[in-house]
Amino acid sequence: SHRHISNLYGLYPGHQISARRTPTLAEAARVVLEQRGLPGKTLDAAVKLLAAAPALWIVGSRRAFPVAAYLAYALQHTDKAVQLVSFVGAMQQGQLRGVRGGDVMIAISFAPYAPETVAAAEAAREQGARIIAITDSRMSPLAAHAAQAFIVHESSTFGFRALTNAMAL
Repeated sequence: SHRHISNLYGLYPGHQISARRTPTLAEAARVVLEQRGLPGKTLDAAVKLLAAAPALWIVGSRRAFPVAAYLAYALQHTDKAVQLVSFVGAMQQGQLRGVRGGDVMIAISFAPYAPETVAAAEAAREQGARIIAITDSRMSPLAAHAAQAFIVHESSTFGFRALTNAMAL
């Protein structure tokens, strides 16, 4: 099923919608996102986890890497230490040694789920980090052990799956 969500274009990738400049449009975008599987309670709980965490870890590989990279960039504007687990040179195990209890890892993966992302999330959880998953199914291996999970449904055209909804999240 091919669907467009053109009414969210001003939110992402555009920048025309903001809570400060266009509060009515921002509220409408919030309602659309909630209807698309972004429940307010999940968002509130995730924000509280992020606010309480001393450090934020972002992991996403393969198709989810652009979402992870953009999220790491966006979160650099907070007062938190932010680390993008990059998998460059297969050095992720060394990077993950820095995860501490109380940290939060945002793990992003879509079917077929990247085993390296799942393994990184499991390692972080074993070290006491809380996991926020961005994935496409409640049956995802990331959602199974996440403190909060955002289920993002994407459309595809000719085998190419869009990341628009995940980026807008």
